Amino acid sequence: MRDSCSRPRPASLLLSLQIRAVSTHVSRNSTTASCTTKGHGIVEATLIPAIPPAVSCLQVYCSPPRPAAVPAPYIIAFEADFILIGVAATTRRYDHFVYNLAAGAGTSSLELLPLPPDPCPLSLDDSRVGILRCRRGNHSSYLVAALCYTFSPGEYELRLYSSGTGKWDTKTLLSRSQQQEHAGSYHVNHKVITIGGDAGTMGWVDLWQGILLCDLLRLRNDARLRYVKLPPPLLPGRTLEGCPRSSRDIAVVGGRIRYVELQIHIRPGSASRGGYLADGWTVAVWSTSATRPWGKDACWRQDYKLDASQICLTNDVPNLELLPTLPPPRDDEGKSQTILERLHTGHPTLSLHDHRVVYLMTKVDHRDEEAWVLAVDLKSKTLQGVAEFTADRVPGFSYTYTHCMVSRDDMSPGLHKAKYCNMYPHVYEGTYSNSYSYVSTV
Repeated sequence: MRDSCSRPRPASLLLSLQIRAVSTHVSRNSTTASCTTKGHGIVEATLIPAIPPAVSCLQVYCSPPRPAAVPAPYIIAFEADFILIGVAATTRRYDHFVYNLAAGAGTSSLELLPLPPDPCPLSLDDSRVGILRCRRGNHSSYLVAALCYTFSPGEYELRLYSSGTGKWDTKTLLSRSQQQEHAGSYHVNHKVITIGGDAGTMGWVDLWQGILLCDLLRLRNDARLRYVKLPPPLLPGRTLEGCPRSSRDIAVVGGRIRYVELQIHIRPGSASRGGYLADGWTVAVWSTSATRPWGKDACWRQDYKLDASQICLTNDVPNLELLPTLPPPRDDEGKSQTILERLHTGHPTLSLHDHRVVYLMTKVDHRDEEAWVLAVDLKSKTLQGVAEFTADRVPGFSYTYTHCMVSRDDMSPGLHKAKYCNMYPHVYEGTYSNSYSYVSTV
């Protein structure tokens, strides 16, 4: 296996959403941070970094150890160097921590958030919660924002926590008429993006339809959510149903909101009993300015569109030998197909440090546990790297990892001391284990 350490450290990582819960202090490094809970216990978090397309993970140690019946810790939200983590205090209640990877010039920190004054869906999932980093001179603070549904059409509740005040606040927001003008306008949150800027804009994204935008730093009593419609699907007339995370992603990269869609192609007549023969795929990326005053038309621009058959495979691709060897069948025109056209593909994830790169998960069959993550350069039409990923708790191409920024300035003193690893999660027979083994590439 080629050593990925020969490549420069990227400004962003792929981060597994499954946190590794450990019972002893292992794999400590300069990113390790701890915090005391209200019950006088200790929670400790450590980042185990890996160079993309390998997937990094978080390790959490709790003292006293949590009972086996308590759910595993999980990642709720992330922005810049902040990661919001949920750690079960009991079988019915979670504590929430903000893990700051860049506090104090590379010294990480872990902060326990106070409980909201009333029940809040903050502990449920990442689809409605975001973090906004705020800078005023040398002072850095953050806001945690959760957009919650109400029983009134077009009305939402915004739960807002400020690290500056240490308090929660609740505001009622209404959506503008643009959302109601869109067919099938019921908005379902799938992801939260932080746009930032002077207004502290945050977006709650329905990956089938559009984005609800809110200026967190300019909230008024009559504040309204703005709506931006996403580009039309690659396949006109496609029925938009199910979870879109297996085929769509969105992020703010290089001052633009970037949106990716993956359209898989199935060999006609091959679908049977839940399986199918892959016949290639098409991936496209659109972008729009992250600083413009968006209206009904967001002026999306298609930056890239690439078919699997167009990708150039060369022998110098890092870890290309990890991909399986399959006999190359021929397409309808008699042309031999590449391995990339034959693999089942999904879970597109945008790179946060290179707008040309999209990460794709591939499997021989979408029902398999063994998977590979590919880094594809859409501009040069080349494969940039391959990494193994065992998706033992990930049916099909369910949402299992995400992109995460790493500050080059603040993190350099800390992360250069942390070992970069390729991570290979392993299944333990009869259990859904949180255990992983690591192969160092340092």
